[in-house]
Amino acid sequence: MLFLAGSIVFTTWLTVSFKIIQRLKIDSFQSIVINYFVCIITGITFGNTLEPEKEILQFSWWPWAIVLGFCFISFFNLTAITVRVSGLSVAGVATKISLVIPFLFAVFFLNERTGMGKWIGVGLAMIAVVLTSIPANPIINNRTKKKILFWVAPIILFLGTGFQDTVIKWTEWKYVLAEQLNLFLVACFIVAFSVGFVVLLILIRLQKILFQPKALIAGMIIGVPNYFSIWFLIKALKMYPADSSVIIPVNNVAILLLNVVVGYFVFKEKLSFLNFLGIILSVVAIVLISSNFI
Repeated sequence: MLFLAGSIVFTTWLTVSFKIIQRLKIDSFQSIVINYFVCIITGITFGNTLEPEKEILQFSWWPWAIVLGFCFISFFNLTAITVRVSGLSVAGVATKISLVIPFLFAVFFLNERTGMGKWIGVGLAMIAVVLTSIPANPIINNRTKKKILFWVAPIILFLGTGFQDTVIKWTEWKYVLAEQLNLFLVACFIVAFSVGFVVLLILIRLQKILFQPKALIAGMIIGVPNYFSIWFLIKALKMYPADSSVIIPVNNVAILLLNVVVGYFVFKEKLSFLNFLGIILSVVAIVLISSNFI
Protein backbone atom coordinates (compact mmCIF):
# COMPACT_ATOMS: atom_id res chain seq x y z
CA MET A 1 0.00 0.00 0.00
CA LEU A 2 2.93 2.34 0.67
CA PHE A 3 4.13 2.08 -2.94
CA LEU A 4 0.61 2.70 -4.24
CA ALA A 5 0.19 5.75 -2.00
CA GLY A 6 3.51 7.12 -3.22
CA SER A 7 2.43 6.81 -6.85
CA ILE A 8 -0.87 8.55 -6.12
CA VAL A 9 0.70 11.52 -4.32
CA PHE A 10 3.54 12.12 -6.76
CA THR A 11 1.41 11.72 -9.89
CA THR A 12 -1.21 14.14 -8.57
CA TRP A 13 1.47 16.70 -7.91
CA LEU A 14 2.64 16.44 -11.52
CA THR A 15 -0.80 17.31 -12.90
CA VAL A 16 -1.24 20.17 -10.44
CA SER A 17 2.24 21.48 -11.28
CA PHE A 18 1.16 22.13 -14.87
CA LYS A 19 -1.54 24.45 -13.62
CA ILE A 20 0.96 26.30 -11.44
CA ILE A 21 3.40 26.58 -14.36
CA GLN A 22 0.61 27.99 -16.51
CA ARG A 23 -0.33 30.63 -13.94
CA LEU A 24 3.29 31.67 -13.52
CA LYS A 25 3.57 32.00 -17.32
CA ILE A 26 6.43 29.50 -17.50
CA ASP A 27 6.91 27.64 -20.77
CA SER A 28 5.80 24.08 -20.03
CA PHE A 29 7.93 22.45 -22.74
CA GLN A 30 11.18 23.91 -21.39
CA SER A 31 10.20 22.84 -17.87
CA ILE A 32 9.44 19.31 -19.05
CA VAL A 33 12.78 18.93 -20.84
CA ILE A 34 14.67 20.13 -17.76
CA ASN A 35 12.51 17.86 -15.60
CA TYR A 36 13.79 14.81 -17.48
CA PHE A 37 17.39 15.81 -16.87
CA VAL A 38 16.54 16.01 -13.16
CA CYS A 39 14.92 12.56 -13.43
CA ILE A 40 18.16 11.15 -14.82
CA ILE A 41 20.21 12.63 -11.97
CA THR A 42 17.64 11.38 -9.44
CA GLY A 43 17.72 7.85 -10.85
CA ILE A 44 21.52 7.70 -10.98
CA THR A 45 21.78 9.03 -7.41
CA PHE A 46 18.95 6.96 -5.97
CA GLY A 47 20.06 3.78 -7.74
CA ASN A 48 23.78 4.38 -7.15
CA THR A 49 24.40 3.94 -10.88
CA LEU A 50 27.33 6.04 -12.08
CA GLU A 51 27.73 4.88 -15.69
CA PRO A 52 24.29 3.75 -16.93
CA GLU A 53 25.24 4.09 -20.62
CA LYS A 54 27.69 1.17 -20.22
CA GLU A 55 25.05 -1.14 -18.79
CA ILE A 56 21.78 -0.39 -20.59
CA LEU A 57 22.42 -2.17 -23.90
CA GLN A 58 23.17 -5.50 -22.21
CA PHE A 59 19.53 -5.86 -21.12
CA SER A 60 16.68 -7.11 -23.33
CA TRP A 61 14.41 -4.26 -22.24
CA TRP A 62 16.42 -1.44 -23.83
CA PRO A 63 14.17 -1.16 -26.98
CA TRP A 64 11.16 -0.75 -24.70
CA ALA A 65 13.02 1.96 -22.78
CA ILE A 66 13.29 3.85 -26.07
CA VAL A 67 9.56 3.45 -26.71
CA LEU A 68 8.69 4.64 -23.21
CA GLY A 69 11.11 7.55 -23.46
CA PHE A 70 9.27 8.83 -26.53
CA CYS A 71 5.95 8.23 -24.75
CA PHE A 72 7.05 10.16 -21.65
CA ILE A 73 8.09 13.31 -23.50
CA SER A 74 5.10 13.20 -25.87
CA PHE A 75 2.31 12.58 -23.40
CA PHE A 76 3.81 14.76 -20.68
CA ASN A 77 3.64 17.68 -23.10
CA LEU A 78 0.14 16.67 -24.18
CA THR A 79 -0.92 16.67 -20.53
CA ALA A 80 0.34 20.23 -20.19
CA ILE A 81 -1.58 21.24 -23.33
CA THR A 82 -4.76 19.56 -22.08
CA VAL A 83 -4.52 21.30 -18.70
CA ARG A 84 -4.14 24.61 -20.52
CA VAL A 85 -7.02 24.23 -22.99
CA SER A 86 -9.45 21.97 -21.13
CA GLY A 87 -8.66 22.35 -17.42
CA LEU A 88 -7.05 20.37 -14.63
CA SER A 89 -10.05 18.13 -13.93
CA VAL A 90 -10.56 17.15 -17.57
CA ALA A 91 -6.85 16.36 -18.00
CA GLY A 92 -6.88 14.29 -14.82
CA VAL A 93 -9.90 12.27 -15.88
CA ALA A 94 -8.70 11.73 -19.45
CA THR A 95 -5.36 10.51 -18.15
CA LYS A 96 -6.59 8.25 -15.40
CA ILE A 97 -9.66 6.74 -17.06
CA SER A 98 -7.26 5.42 -19.69
CA LEU A 99 -6.88 2.49 -17.30
CA VAL A 100 -9.35 0.63 -19.53
CA ILE A 101 -6.56 0.03 -22.05
CA PRO A 102 -4.07 -1.73 -19.74
CA PHE A 103 -7.07 -3.44 -18.13
CA LEU A 104 -8.07 -5.03 -21.44
CA PHE A 105 -4.45 -5.94 -22.06
CA ALA A 106 -4.17 -7.64 -18.66
CA VAL A 107 -7.38 -9.61 -19.21
CA PHE A 108 -6.81 -10.78 -22.78
CA PHE A 109 -3.02 -11.11 -22.95
CA LEU A 110 -1.97 -11.77 -19.37
CA ASN A 111 -5.08 -13.82 -18.51
CA GLU A 112 -5.86 -11.97 -15.30
CA ARG A 113 -9.19 -12.80 -13.68
CA THR A 114 -12.23 -10.68 -14.42
CA GLY A 115 -16.01 -10.57 -13.91
CA MET A 116 -19.21 -8.88 -15.03
CA GLY A 117 -18.64 -5.90 -12.73
CA LYS A 118 -15.31 -5.13 -14.35
CA TRP A 119 -16.79 -5.26 -17.85
CA ILE A 120 -19.62 -2.90 -16.87
CA GLY A 121 -16.96 -0.60 -15.46
CA VAL A 122 -15.13 -0.54 -18.80
CA GLY A 123 -18.31 0.54 -20.58
CA LEU A 124 -19.01 3.30 -18.06
CA ALA A 125 -15.41 4.46 -18.31
CA MET A 126 -15.72 5.07 -22.05
CA ILE A 127 -18.86 7.16 -21.50
CA ALA A 128 -17.15 9.08 -18.70
CA VAL A 129 -14.25 10.05 -20.97
CA VAL A 130 -16.62 11.70 -23.43
CA LEU A 131 -18.64 13.53 -20.75
CA THR A 132 -15.64 14.89 -18.89
CA SER A 133 -14.02 16.05 -22.13
CA ILE A 134 -16.90 18.44 -22.90
CA PRO A 135 -15.74 21.90 -21.77
CA ALA A 136 -17.90 23.71 -19.22
CA ASN A 137 -17.54 26.89 -21.26
CA PRO A 138 -16.89 25.91 -24.89
CA ILE A 139 -17.01 29.45 -26.30
CA ILE A 140 -13.54 30.63 -25.29
CA ASN A 141 -12.64 32.42 -28.49
CA ASN A 142 -13.39 32.29 -32.19
CA ARG A 143 -10.34 30.34 -33.22
CA THR A 144 -11.42 26.99 -34.67
CA LYS A 145 -8.05 25.45 -33.92
CA LYS A 146 -8.42 26.02 -30.19
CA LYS A 147 -12.00 24.73 -30.18
CA ILE A 148 -10.77 21.53 -31.80
CA LEU A 149 -8.09 21.18 -29.12
CA PHE A 150 -10.81 21.22 -26.45
CA TRP A 151 -12.21 18.01 -27.92
CA VAL A 152 -9.16 16.31 -29.39
CA ALA A 153 -6.50 16.80 -26.71
CA PRO A 154 -8.28 14.83 -23.92
CA ILE A 155 -9.11 11.97 -26.30
CA ILE A 156 -5.55 11.65 -27.59
CA LEU A 157 -4.30 11.91 -24.02
CA PHE A 158 -6.65 9.09 -23.03
CA LEU A 159 -5.40 6.79 -25.81
CA GLY A 160 -1.74 7.72 -25.40
CA THR A 161 -1.64 7.34 -21.64
CA GLY A 162 -3.41 4.00 -21.93
CA PHE A 163 -0.79 2.80 -24.40
CA GLN A 164 2.00 4.07 -22.15
CA ASP A 165 0.61 2.31 -19.07
CA THR A 166 0.25 -0.89 -21.08
CA VAL A 167 3.88 -0.76 -22.20
CA ILE A 168 4.96 -0.14 -18.60
CA LYS A 169 3.01 -3.18 -17.44
CA TRP A 170 4.26 -5.39 -20.28
CA THR A 171 7.90 -4.39 -19.80
CA GLU A 172 7.72 -4.73 -16.02
CA TRP A 173 6.08 -8.15 -16.34
CA LYS A 174 8.30 -9.65 -19.02
CA TYR A 175 11.69 -7.95 -18.97
CA VAL A 176 12.57 -5.75 -15.99
CA LEU A 177 13.80 -7.46 -12.82
CA ALA A 178 13.35 -5.69 -9.51
CA GLU A 179 17.04 -4.91 -9.17
CA GLN A 180 17.08 -3.35 -12.65
CA LEU A 181 14.24 -0.90 -12.02
CA ASN A 182 16.32 2.24 -11.41
CA LEU A 183 18.55 1.59 -14.40
CA PHE A 184 15.51 0.97 -16.60
CA LEU A 185 13.92 4.25 -15.56
CA VAL A 186 17.19 6.12 -16.11
CA ALA A 187 17.29 4.71 -19.65
CA CYS A 188 13.71 5.86 -20.31
CA PHE A 189 14.45 9.36 -19.05
CA ILE A 190 17.69 9.62 -21.05
CA VAL A 191 15.65 9.02 -24.21
CA ALA A 192 12.94 11.48 -23.15
CA PHE A 193 15.50 14.18 -22.32
CA SER A 194 17.48 13.64 -25.52
CA VAL A 195 14.42 13.97 -27.74
CA GLY A 196 13.13 17.00 -25.84
CA PHE A 197 16.52 18.72 -25.75
CA VAL A 198 17.00 18.41 -29.52
CA VAL A 199 13.52 19.80 -30.18
CA LEU A 200 14.13 22.61 -27.69
CA LEU A 201 17.39 23.61 -29.38
CA ILE A 202 15.67 23.66 -32.77
CA LEU A 203 12.82 25.83 -31.48
CA ILE A 204 15.26 28.27 -29.85
CA ARG A 205 17.37 28.35 -33.00
CA LEU A 206 14.30 29.11 -35.10
CA GLN A 207 13.30 31.75 -32.52
CA LYS A 208 9.97 30.05 -31.95
CA ILE A 209 10.50 30.26 -28.22
CA LEU A 210 12.79 32.19 -25.89
CA PHE A 211 14.72 30.45 -23.14
CA GLN A 212 13.26 31.14 -19.69
CA PRO A 213 15.64 30.83 -16.72
CA LYS A 214 12.65 30.27 -14.42
CA ALA A 215 11.89 27.09 -16.38
CA LEU A 216 15.01 25.65 -14.74
CA ILE A 217 13.41 26.01 -11.32
CA ALA A 218 10.09 24.58 -12.54
CA GLY A 219 11.88 21.60 -14.07
CA MET A 220 13.75 20.89 -10.85
CA ILE A 221 10.54 21.09 -8.82
CA ILE A 222 8.69 18.51 -10.93
CA GLY A 223 11.66 16.28 -11.81
CA VAL A 224 12.04 14.35 -8.55
CA PRO A 225 8.28 13.68 -8.12
CA ASN A 226 8.06 12.61 -11.77
CA TYR A 227 10.75 9.98 -11.28
CA PHE A 228 9.20 8.54 -8.16
CA SER A 229 5.64 8.59 -9.53
CA ILE A 230 6.69 5.91 -12.01
CA TRP A 231 9.09 4.16 -9.63
CA PHE A 232 6.35 3.68 -7.02
CA LEU A 233 3.85 2.46 -9.61
CA ILE A 234 6.21 -0.20 -10.97
CA LYS A 235 7.11 -1.28 -7.44
CA ALA A 236 3.40 -1.71 -6.68
CA LEU A 237 2.96 -3.79 -9.85
CA LYS A 238 5.96 -5.91 -8.83
CA MET A 239 4.46 -6.52 -5.41
CA TYR A 240 1.15 -7.71 -6.91
CA PRO A 241 2.19 -9.20 -10.28
CA ALA A 242 -1.14 -10.96 -10.95
CA ASP A 243 -3.38 -7.99 -10.12
CA SER A 244 -2.45 -5.15 -12.46
CA SER A 245 -6.12 -4.98 -13.54
CA VAL A 246 -6.81 -3.95 -9.93
CA ILE A 247 -3.66 -1.99 -8.99
CA ILE A 248 -3.84 0.42 -11.92
CA PRO A 249 -7.54 1.27 -11.42
CA VAL A 250 -7.11 1.83 -7.68
CA ASN A 251 -4.11 4.03 -8.39
CA ASN A 252 -6.03 5.99 -11.01
CA VAL A 253 -9.24 6.60 -9.06
CA ALA A 254 -7.33 8.15 -6.16
CA ILE A 255 -5.35 10.38 -8.53
CA LEU A 256 -8.55 11.30 -10.32
CA LEU A 257 -10.28 12.35 -7.12
CA LEU A 258 -7.32 14.40 -5.93
CA ASN A 259 -7.07 16.16 -9.31
CA VAL A 260 -10.75 17.06 -9.29
CA VAL A 261 -10.66 18.28 -5.68
CA VAL A 262 -7.63 20.47 -6.32
CA GLY A 263 -9.00 21.79 -9.61
CA TYR A 264 -12.40 22.65 -8.16
CA PHE A 265 -11.49 23.97 -4.71
CA VAL A 266 -7.99 25.39 -5.18
CA PHE A 267 -8.03 26.64 -8.78
CA LYS A 268 -11.80 27.35 -8.87
CA GLU A 269 -12.27 25.50 -12.16
CA LYS A 270 -15.85 25.46 -13.41
CA LEU A 271 -17.49 22.11 -14.04
CA SER A 272 -20.70 21.65 -15.98
CA PHE A 273 -23.42 19.16 -15.09
CA LEU A 274 -22.05 16.81 -17.76
CA ASN A 275 -18.56 17.15 -16.30
CA PHE A 276 -19.87 16.23 -12.85
CA LEU A 277 -21.80 13.32 -14.33
CA GLY A 278 -18.69 12.13 -16.15
CA ILE A 279 -16.61 12.34 -12.98
CA ILE A 280 -19.20 10.36 -11.03
CA LEU A 281 -19.38 7.73 -13.78
CA SER A 282 -15.60 7.49 -13.89
CA VAL A 283 -15.44 6.83 -10.15
CA VAL A 284 -18.17 4.19 -10.41
CA ALA A 285 -16.38 2.64 -13.38
CA ILE A 286 -13.07 2.40 -11.58
CA VAL A 287 -14.70 0.97 -8.46
CA LEU A 288 -16.40 -1.71 -10.57
CA ILE A 289 -13.20 -2.52 -12.41
CA SER A 290 -11.38 -2.79 -9.09
CA SER A 291 -13.98 -4.98 -7.46
CA ASN A 292 -13.03 -8.54 -6.54
CA PHE A 293 -16.57 -9.39 -5.43
CA ILE A 294 -18.54 -9.34 -8.72
